[in-house]
Amino acid sequence: MNTDALFTIHFKIIYKSMSKVPKLRFPEFEGEWEEKELGEVGDVTASGDLEADSFSKELTEQHIYPIYSNAIVDEGLYGYSTHFKHLPNSITITARGTLGVAFVRQTKFTGIGRLLVVSNIVNSDASFLKENWNFLAKIPFENGGIPQLTAVKAKAIKLLYPSLEEQQKIADCLSALDEQITAEEEALEALENYKKGLLQQLFPEGVSKSTPPPLIFNKLPKLRFEGFEGEWEEVKLGEICNITNGKANVQDHIEGGRYPLFDRSEVVKASNEYFLDCETVILPGEGVRFTPKYYKGKFNLHQRAYALKDFSCSGLFLYYAIYAKKDLLATKAVQSTVLSLRLPILQNFEICIPVDIAEQEKIANCLSSLDELIEAKNEKIKLLKSYKKGLLQQMFVN
Repeated sequence: MNTDALFTIHFKIIYKSMSKVPKLRFPEFEGEWEEKELGEVGDVTASGDLEADSFSKELTEQHIYPIYSNAIVDEGLYGYSTHFKHLPNSITITARGTLGVAFVRQTKFTGIGRLLVVSNIVNSDASFLKENWNFLAKIPFENGGIPQLTAVKAKAIKLLYPSLEEQQKIADCLSALDEQITAEEEALEALENYKKGLLQQLFPEGVSKSTPPPLIFNKLPKLRFEGFEGEWEEVKLGEICNITNGKANVQDHIEGGRYPLFDRSEVVKASNEYFLDCETVILPGEGVRFTPKYYKGKFNLHQRAYALKDFSCSGLFLYYAIYAKKDLLATKAVQSTVLSLRLPILQNFEICIPVDIAEQEKIANCLSSLDELIEAKNEKIKLLKSYKKGLLQQMFVN
């Protein structure tokens, strides 16, 4: 089902206040939902300990059944077993800590640790059941404020169920939406990998011929736009731009402020004051990852962040050139309480740039267009997830 189709699904809106009827419903269904305990629709069991002789971290000819340690199936994959405890079409629940629910659709599996499994589900659609878990937010906190759910408590949980036909209709709708979200996320990953490959090929690689270096640059990229020739020029950042640190402190952040406030984190904050009004490449002065940001306009700047400005080359190209070499830049940082980039390090950091500014702009525009596609894909995924969240709030009885 495509995105446009998802937004044209026909529902009826329930205006009459009824405790056992959802706000949003497919038009062919009527009547109140039926209340049942979870133990009435499936077997609820707690996972036990793992038998050491049946376990392998890797998939082998004998160890073929996945072992899950929490309900986030991809993250919860612990290893593989020679035997299984649970059949497909089961629900897994992380029973302690960050509570979560997943649907194991097609795989025989084993659960370990604090994992509950609802299996042998009868007179209910497992996919519908997986989505109908608003109660998780209501699980009482125990043992020092940690949410915990036992099999006994889970069996007694009361949920509301429509007819099996309506359950399947709701589940099919949400599954189609999940498939669309997954397809968009895979497309996003492909775009991000494509960008990563382009960055590796559009910029020359530094080659170290001794330990410790001097660093010797290969001055030609592997991939080049037609019409451009000749070696690129090796320059220091301090030769092609001015670099300054900011004046702002943490307390200068104001929620909803007029101007962006760049600091050491990847999250852009806000301020009601601005420090500079220009085209800039922002770099954190401390941290683990020294990922640049590109910006044009008025902004505020933390005292432990740097603004590169007054470029003698394309500013957008320089942003991508630094982005491509950010891992190399991180190796130049000095160790104090945290990794730190000092001003002389930045000023003396060497990169290669094309002599022809037209080539710089061609590369920058190519990567900028790709970033626009990535951003549009991110926004589409957010929109689809928001749409699903709205459906979940209205298609189930809370």
